[in-house]
Amino acid sequence: MEEENVMEEGEEEENGNDSNSTLEEHEEEEEEGECNYNSNSTSEEEQGEPEPKKLKLLQEEDVISTLPDSIIHHILSLLPMEDAVTQDWGFVEKWLRFATLGKVEELHIDLLYDRQDESEEERGFVPYVMPHFLYENSSLTKLDSRYCSYNPKGPVSWTSLKALTISDASFEEEVLQWILLGCPILEYLELRSCRSICKINASSNPRLKKLVLSDVIGAYEVSIRSVNSLEILGEEYEYCLTTLLDVSSLVDATLDFGELDFWPGYENQHMSQEYQDMVVHVLEKVNHVNQLTLGSVCIQVLSLLELKGLPPPLSNHERNCLTIATGFNNRDLYGVASLLNSLPNLEKLIIKLTLHDKYYSFYSEELEKLDKKKMEHFWEVKGRSFECLVMSLKTVEIVVKSRYWIEFDEHHRQYYIATKHPGLIEFVEFILKSARVLERMVFVAEKSSGLEAHDFYWLAKKVLNLPRASPNAVVLLPD
Repeated sequence: MEEENVMEEGEEEENGNDSNSTLEEHEEEEEEGECNYNSNSTSEEEQGEPEPKKLKLLQEEDVISTLPDSIIHHILSLLPMEDAVTQDWGFVEKWLRFATLGKVEELHIDLLYDRQDESEEERGFVPYVMPHFLYENSSLTKLDSRYCSYNPKGPVSWTSLKALTISDASFEEEVLQWILLGCPILEYLELRSCRSICKINASSNPRLKKLVLSDVIGAYEVSIRSVNSLEILGEEYEYCLTTLLDVSSLVDATLDFGELDFWPGYENQHMSQEYQDMVVHVLEKVNHVNQLTLGSVCIQVLSLLELKGLPPPLSNHERNCLTIATGFNNRDLYGVASLLNSLPNLEKLIIKLTLHDKYYSFYSEELEKLDKKKMEHFWEVKGRSFECLVMSLKTVEIVVKSRYWIEFDEHHRQYYIATKHPGLIEFVEFILKSARVLERMVFVAEKSSGLEAHDFYWLAKKVLNLPRASPNAVVLLPD
């Protein structure tokens, strides 16, 4: 009853409060903006009934934090998860100040303002500028922001922060480093669609274990001595130049760079060569990693090195697990062969089928010639043998990620795995016929693909009766 009386008296005063009126007006507007929170505060005994006038939403003095945790949690739970945002972001700043005083531990801010009222020349997206008081929030343990601008004027004090995700942001020089300096116990860092980073130095973050870089654009250096897991991801047409300095603790790495749409020309050839050199550099730096995942760009760069007779950058004889993304197009085959040849102790191979019919990862005259060449029976070339197929390869897992890999059979009125990708079947046939200690070849439909067991009927007919070098080998399809 005591808590209810406090809330009732507070609500009576807030009915006359300008800030509350502002909130009601905003609820009727339709604009973009999202601000989520998750408070983990636990209930404690109430310290006495505060005066109703101290429950105003906006006060210069910190009166909210003096309230019992149960009342703070109740007030925060009444705030709208999605509310209107004015052009000056006034509501958001009020909300963030209130949430900060309430010692929120997990904060998700996804904000984007489109200047629809401006002239066409001035129209555009305006990021939300993080308020300075937020940089002093020592209660935050998890922060996820999108379309927010970071520009701290003083030291950052996120002393409890363990997970930080920043999306769609541009950084002024050294700003990211200032942020990292203020996160001494950070364990997880993710940067998505960010620009102007220049450098990621985690020497002040000894607990940082995972770094995810997705669609980070531009040239930047990475020094992450304590990190165990690294992901570098990209979409089409994103140009980045990554320099890895200290990655000595890595045990797991995923390298799936974005594809570049470069037309032939001197400048584009130079950029394409620069891009290839970067990929080779990164592959050399992660050669010690045991759990490795390589995207299509890496596979095609390895093909190019093989065609030129250059040594492969990956030669870790202790690596026993490898994941690759390939569509078994002509320009992929030499890269796949290079990997099998350089990994004599490979025990498990995971293949994620990708689509590359129209767009290729970068311009290369050698690879363009390869695209036009007939590559039938590539795996049957005399003398093409791999030590891992004789001694170690036990499991092959093939993940079908898209319905594009199936086609409609007019006669049976059903969908079957596409016959227009003969490279897949030729590879499967080669592995079954050559892998002497193979135990399992598994076909998996990725959940998002929408594929069902009957979609694999044609594939079953093609592969279940193929000859096998290993008497223990079984072929498994979705059921």
